[in-house]
Amino acid sequence: KSISVEDSFKDCGSLASVNAVLRVLAPDLLARIREDQLETGRNPQTFTVNWRHRSTGWRRTSASCPLPHGLRCTGKEVTAAAAGSTERSAAAVESIVRSAM
Repeated sequence: KSISVEDSFKDCGSLASVNAVLRVLAPDLLARIREDQLETGRNPQTFTVNWRHRSTGWRRTSASCPLPHGLRCTGKEVTAAAAGSTERSAAAVESIVRSAM
């Protein structure tokens, strides 16, 4: 099963703008991952970023890597993560951004 977070961004052509977009999308992705972990007990293994760019005729391109270990949790950790400590959430967002770039 896949969990996705998508949005359209017009001028996202620099690393700084990509970083900003990722910081907008990451919290929602984390919430969806944690919700799925609570409901199903599943832990995602792979993190995939898809993008389209007009220079490629809007064809989809993607890159994948293992999900950062700090985002994989089970049992009590899932319950604690769902509670959403601000410090843990900020670290998780940073982990996603680093993985995506």
